[in-house]
Formats: sequence, C-alpha cells, structure tokens
Amino acid sequence: MSIDKQKLQALLWAEVAAWSASSPDWLSNSEALEEFLGKQTLEEVALELLDENERLAAGGQLLVRDRDELRAERDQLKAENGLLRQLAIDTGLELRRASSWICREVEAGTKSATHWAVRLREIADKIDAAVGKAVQP
Repeated sequence: MSIDKQKLQALLWAEVAAWSASSPDWLSNSEALEEFLGKQTLEEVALELLDENERLAAGGQLLVRDRDELRAERDQLKAENGLLRQLAIDTGLELRRASSWICREVEAGTKSATHWAVRLREIADKIDAAVGKAVQP
C-alpha cells in the first residue's frame, strides 16, 4: 500500500484524542484526515492495511518454513560430517596398521609387494563403498 503510514497514524491519533476530549479541534483534525485520505474512505484504507498485514504474515510463515527446512538440512549435514570424520579416522588407523604389516611381511620375505598392492586395493574399494553409503541422503 502506498500511503504514508506514519502520517496516517499521527492524524488518526490526533482525531481520536480530539474526539475523546470533545475538543473543538476534532472537526479540523477530521478534515485533515479526510484531505490526507483523498478519495479513499477510512474503512477502505483499514481494509487495505489488513490485507497488507495478512500478506506480510504469510510471507513470515514462508520464512519460518524455509528456516526450519534449512535447520533440518544443516542437522543432516552435521550428522553426515560426523560419519565421514569417523570413517576418515578409522581408515587412517587401518591404513597405518596395513602399512606396518606390509613392511614387516616384505622385510621377512613372506609376502610380495604385489600381494599387498592387491590387499590395499581391496581396502580402498571398501573405503569407497563406505563413503558412498555415508553420503547418500
């Protein structure tokens, strides 16, 4: 609505105060309000303001719904992040164990580097599968 709401409010309060006090200024305040409103009646302005309030309230409800959806998405991302962090920790531990084991086996001559390359590929495939499951919605 393209009406100066502050000026309207001041005029309305002046008229209410003058009317309540049975002041002789009541008529001049009422005329000033009518001049400000122009062709619109006070009732039309009030209805337009109520419509505007409803639109603004509806917009606020959309913002609340958007906020709630964003919070839910944030919480889901936090949970996934926690899972991925734990997976990274577990993977790092398993790779360190595998590395130590490989070094001992190769030094002792009991297993070849090719054997361990295959084993590490299996571990990498398990990690890829786990990461794929962790990030699915």
